[in-house]
Formats: sequence, structure tokens, C-alpha cells
Amino acid sequence: MAVRSIERGIAAKNEILKVHPAAQLDVVELDLDSSASIDAFVAQIAKKYGKVDILFNNSGRATSTSKDEQEVIKEIFSLNFYKTVELSEKILPLIRPSGKVIFVGSSIGRLNLIKSKSLLARYTNPNITK
Repeated sequence: MAVRSIERGIAAKNEILKVHPAAQLDVVELDLDSSASIDAFVAQIAKKYGKVDILFNNSGRATSTSKDEQEVIKEIFSLNFYKTVELSEKILPLIRPSGKVIFVGSSIGRLNLIKSKSLLARYTNPNITK
């Protein structure tokens, strides 16, 4: 289980083990905001496990109203897209041929929740690419 906070990750692991006592879970630190953390995570997974059966991408960041629009866009796309792609590309060589990569989104990403017309226009721009 990749987590930003080891303490919260261990707490989550303990909750899972209450329901599924036979589960085998490791908690590994991963801060998607940091390329160094991504590299360290991939290296640790490669060393300990060699191969990966499932990559379950379930990170995300919502908007912050205290920042200007450009900063909001940069922050959200950095983690929710670019850093998720970075992790996926770096760990892809470890995915078994029969493995899976799963991406999870949330309802917070629904476009009808965006009130700013200029921000909505940027998110719906058909020319946005990696």
C-alpha cells in the first residue's frame, strides 16, 4: 500500500487486518509530488517484489479556493495527471504480462462542479495533451 503518511498508512492497514486478518499488506511511503519519492518507491518495489500484479492509481487533489486560478490548474494537473503518469511509466516495466493498471477518479472531477468559466474553458480545451 503506497501512502504519503506512514502513520496513516499503518492505521489503514490495521483497519483492513481487522476485517481480513489473513491479508498480507506492506505500507510503503510515496509522495507523488516528488519525483525522487517516485523513484525511491519504484526501486523499493523492484527490489522487494520484482514484479507487480496490479497498479491501482487512486490519488487525487481537489481545487483550493485560496489560490489563484493558474496555481489551481498547475497543482491539480501536476498530481492528478502528470505525476500519476510519471509513476505509471516508471513502474510499467515491473507490471507482469498478465498484470493490470487501474485508474480511479472521483466525482470531484466532474466538470459541472467548476464554477469559473475561464477554468472550465481550460479544462475542456480539446488541445490539452501531455
